[in-house]
Amino acid sequence: MLKKIVRFFCIYRLRQKIGNKYYWYWNIIFFPLNCFYKIFKKKIETKYKNWYIFMPSMSIGDFVMFCGCIKQFKEKNPDKVVVIVKSKKYYDLIKCFLSIDDILIINEFIYYFGFFEYQKEYIKEIKKGFIHVMNIELLSSYCYKTGNKFEKLSDLIKYSLNLNTFQKVSLKYCQCDIDYVNEIWNKMKLNDKTIFISPKSLSLDCNLLNKNFWMNLAKKLTQKGFKVIFNEYKNSKYCSLFLQLSQVPIFVGKCRYGIFFRSGLADLVAMNNKNLIVIYPEKMYHIDYDYTSYKNLFKFNKKLSIDENLKECLSINNIWGKGTAKELIFDCTEQEIENRILNEIEINGE
Repeated sequence: MLKKIVRFFCIYRLRQKIGNKYYWYWNIIFFPLNCFYKIFKKKIETKYKNWYIFMPSMSIGDFVMFCGCIKQFKEKNPDKVVVIVKSKKYYDLIKCFLSIDDILIINEFIYYFGFFEYQKEYIKEIKKGFIHVMNIELLSSYCYKTGNKFEKLSDLIKYSLNLNTFQKVSLKYCQCDIDYVNEIWNKMKLNDKTIFISPKSLSLDCNLLNKNFWMNLAKKLTQKGFKVIFNEYKNSKYCSLFLQLSQVPIFVGKCRYGIFFRSGLADLVAMNNKNLIVIYPEKMYHIDYDYTSYKNLFKFNKKLSIDENLKECLSINNIWGKGTAKELIFDCTEQEIENRILNEIEINGE
């Protein structure tokens, strides 16, 4: 809870204008953290003075797109790269990106302070021996000031690394993760009629489809002979499985389908798999951004609504390649979207 409070205050202050009458209060509150972060920053930049140092967003989708771009970045800049993360789950995931030379795990308080508090503006020039905080909010503000707009989210990520194109890369699975997933698969006696369901999203409003909807869908799938595995709802009558991020794409790759509410986890799985069904809300309102921010950032088609444009900008198929996912928009009743999912499964071979 304390970590969440600190993170909230860091984000809140980032959004304050310079003239805000409460601004000096935050300077007092965060002065100790400011000093500590300066010491940490100097220590890291000295140790890695001949390396490129990145502290990327920990949103899963942004994170995997960024890490995937490091291979292209090193083709232009053939020096070593170290990436700073806040937890072991990202450490295990980042090992799947072979172009990254080293990984640092730092205290979550320090991470959030550096990410949301310390750096006040986006720095476009990428140089060695300097911690580049890849904050999407700061990058968005920079692009708005410079007039840069993009067709999709992956274009924004590649722009942050001064790349001309976004090239999809595949994850290199660790053998220990493969062995663990196979062990779980065999222990649960699963087969190719297994369906993985991930109903949660941290950015879009996944509560539009509540637990009852997913339970009803699981019931229908079970009646058709499928084994349903959730990564939520631990106490439901259906199996729940909570894997490490680096293990989820391996598991979904063994399933008939992975059904996702649009989330960063869907991006991660889409890097190596094409058996996704992804549901988008009709209103693509992002929890952390308003529509104006998106309009300032992306090239919108005037013939489409804002939500239709955002769907195109965040589309799994537009980012990871045509045919990666069957994309469904929840612009109907729960019964109708359930039927669409079931029909898609039947069409492609039940």
